[in-house]
Amino acid sequence: MDKLDKMRIPCFLCGHSIPVKLTKNRKPYFICEQCGLQAFVRCTPGIQRFSELVKSLDKETGSLGHQLECSFEVMTMVARLRDLKAQLNELKNNQTLADYLFTTADVEAAERALTTEIRDIVRRLKQLRRGVGTSQAVLQRC
Repeated sequence: MDKLDKMRIPCFLCGHSIPVKLTKNRKPYFICEQCGLQAFVRCTPGIQRFSELVKSLDKETGSLGHQLECSFEVMTMVARLRDLKAQLNELKNNQTLADYLFTTADVEAAERALTTEIRDIVRRLKQLRRGVGTSQAVLQRC
């Protein structure tokens, strides 16, 4: 357990690498500065499981740790893709409000920017999908 406070884990919401900290009662917790997730592990069985998970991540850094980071990267990209599509639909559906607040050129520029980012994320997801068959290809792309 003493080693826990020197470990880093991937955030389970955004995939960002975050440090594990210990409370004054020596219970593990972590805060992701990227997405704001804050989690505490409070009971003894949970602390034991968390400690085992962190140790396995540390031992398996060459495979499991990176695969988890890739999984989190995919989850993050899918969530971002969903948000971008919602923004694009909102922009297109609220044309009257957008026309009132912005010039047509501004609206078209925003649509192009959203479309470009959507295309880039889809391309990255396709690259990851092609590499799923071999773990080395996934690791190299992540």
